[in-house]
Amino acid sequence: MEPINNNNPDLSTHKPAHRLFKSKTFIWTTVILAELILLIAVFDLGIHVALHKARYTDSWARNYGKNFGDSRMFGRLPTASPEHDGDFMPAHGLAGTIISLDKNNLTLKSVDNVEKTVLVSASTIIRMNFQNLQAADLKPGQEVVIIGSPNDNGQIDAKIIRIIAQ
Repeated sequence: MEPINNNNPDLSTHKPAHRLFKSKTFIWTTVILAELILLIAVFDLGIHVALHKARYTDSWARNYGKNFGDSRMFGRLPTASPEHDGDFMPAHGLAGTIISLDKNNLTLKSVDNVEKTVLVSASTIIRMNFQNLQAADLKPGQEVVIIGSPNDNGQIDAKIIRIIAQ
């Protein structure tokens, strides 16, 4: 066996692999690459969150009038035909002010100044903001949105009555 000679030129030029991982260049390159990958991941996550929020906001804004009965939107709903341009779509509902109440009927002056009769039953849902109300809570002068189905007498059988808070 030969003794190890530190003066051997072949041994002095050889660098062990573990020294490469300890070099400043390798460490700085690794740190910069890791930070760059983290930055890209955070940016990508931010884009996904922003797109999700934008879709939600757009959907919420488009459906605000339908969900909450915003009185500024009455009569300005999109129409399916040119003869109803700017008016209500032909539907089974109306909006207006309560003129009078009777046991199971209420008379409503619609936004086009026509009086309509609405039939209220025990199954009719009556809401104001987030509260459920009863038919006895309805009062003349309140603005309402009514969704129901027409009957043969030209009246509307109310399914939902939404009171618009003043």
